[in-house]
Order: sequence, then C-alpha cells, then structure tokens
Amino acid sequence: MPISRTQKIAGFAVLMAIFLVMISLAAPSQISTRRLSSDENPRLMGAVFDTEKSGRPGILILHGSAGLLPHYREWATRLSRAGFVTLLVDLNADTGSPAAGSEDRFKYWPVWQAVANRGLAWLRNHPKVDAARIGVIGFSRGAWIALTTPLRDIRAFVNLYGVGKQSLDKGWDPMPPTLMFYGGRDQWASADFIARLESTLKGRSRSVSTVIYPEAGHGFTLQREPMPGADSEAAEDAWQRILAFLEQTLGPI
Repeated sequence: MPISRTQKIAGFAVLMAIFLVMISLAAPSQISTRRLSSDENPRLMGAVFDTEKSGRPGILILHGSAGLLPHYREWATRLSRAGFVTLLVDLNADTGSPAAGSEDRFKYWPVWQAVANRGLAWLRNHPKVDAARIGVIGFSRGAWIALTTPLRDIRAFVNLYGVGKQSLDKGWDPMPPTLMFYGGRDQWASADFIARLESTLKGRSRSVSTVIYPEAGHGFTLQREPMPGADSEAAEDAWQRILAFLEQTLGPI
C-alpha cells in the first residue's frame, strides 16, 4: 500500500521530535545559577533542585575544580527526583576556577570554605527542608573543602574521589557517617593516600566506609564531559550505594 503524503509528514515529524530530544540530551548545557543571599549578607550563588513535599532531607553538593559542569546538575536532578531538596552552590562565583594544580587554590580556600558554610545555612532555612536531616556530597576538590571545614550538624557525608594537600587538622571532629569512593587508577589518590585518609577519619567518625573501583580513574562519575577515568558501571554502582546510604543516615525519603 503506498504511503500517503499525510503519513510521510507525520513520520517526518516523529523522526524530528526524536532527533531533537537526542540532541537536547547529548549537548552540554550551562547550569543556571541565581543569587540566594540578600544584599545584607555575603553573596551566595547556586542552583536549587526542589521537591514537591515539605519536611524533606537536604543535600549540599560541592563541585570539583572544573566548576559547575553539567554532570553536577544531573546528579542534583536525580537527587531531587529521589526526594531530596538539593543545593548546588557555585564555589567559584567570586574566585573563578583555579586549575587543580594552581597555587591560587591555597589563597581561595577560606573563601570556598565560607561558601560551603553559607550554603548549609541557606539549606537549613529552606521551607521544605528538615534541618535535622542534611547531608553533604563533595566531588574531588569539593570533597576536600568539606573535609577541611568544621561543618556542623551534618548527618551524612559522601566523598567522591576527594583529594587535596590542605591539612585536615581543623576539619570535622567528630564527623558524621562517611561513605567514600575512589578509583584504583586515580592518578591523584594512591592506595597509601586513601588508607591514611580512611585511618584519620575513622578516628573521628563512628562509621567510615570506602569503595574502590579497580579500573576507574579520577572523576569516574563524569560521563558527559568526559574524564579519562570515567567509568559508567562504577558511576551507577556508586549512585545506588549513595542512595541507600542517604536513606540509612538521613531517614526515610
């Protein structure tokens, strides 16, 4: 049976719709941030991923040295859909994005620590957040910022391949239950580095667990960018473990 002109147009429209959806999913897009603090307070820039219900646990995400990559928005979106009010702060709003090995990172460290604390304060005051159920997820530099900052009243911490040279002497003590993830091929985190970090944190927290993916590298969760050490299977396994950990430590979602 010959295909009519109407059927051809309809078929073309369907193909175009599929193509546009694929393009929108594949193309990296910028994360839209907004000012979250009033003029009377220090500036806080970030993106909020809300939930429909109130009384929800809150999650603060601290990004890595490359800045607000689309990857972080995807994690924040997934957390929001799972029932967490999620705040992704822009640590670099006032400093730019110093490279991982730049000496500027030492100069800006106190600025980033202050942003982390302001983000937590903002999250605690969010009308839909249960202030007694807040967790922090840090990626790479963001995880080390969290580890070196005396954060208070946090119920859970997730460290995704956090690395740094700043001392942990003034960091959390005591620490909340902590779950850490590293790649066995992480060029920034040797097995000795991970073992020493775990030993230090076990002296501060009643629960510290570490998961190492032998074939993954640094930034193994970065699928869209991507990082040389990206590992999709490790990333998905980490996601499932993190969800279970957050439900265990922060209570029912």
